[in-house]
Amino acid sequence: TNDQQNLTAIPVNGIFPRSTTWIGFRKNIVLRCYMADFIRLFAPHISAEQIETLSVSKDQQDIDLLFRDTKLPIRNGSCHDLIAAA
Repeated sequence: TNDQQNLTAIPVNGIFPRSTTWIGFRKNIVLRCYMADFIRLFAPHISAEQIETLSVSKDQQDIDLLFRDTKLPIRNGSCHDLIAAA
C-alpha cells in the first residue's frame, strides 16, 4: 500500500512561532549586482533603491524610517502557499 494513504494533515496554526529571516551586510560597501539580487530573492518587497540606501544608512533610526511604510510579507501555511502581507 501507499504510505501516504495512512497520513492525515492536521492544522498547526498557532503552535509554532513566526520567525524572521535577517540578511546583513557591511555598511558603506559597493553592493555587487549578485548581492542585491540575492537580497531581493529573500525580500522581493524591498526595492533596489531601498537596498542602495541601506548601504549608506547612518544608524538603525535611518533604517526604521526607510521601512516605516513597508509591509512585511508573511507566509501562510506551507512554503508552497502564496505570501500574504502582514
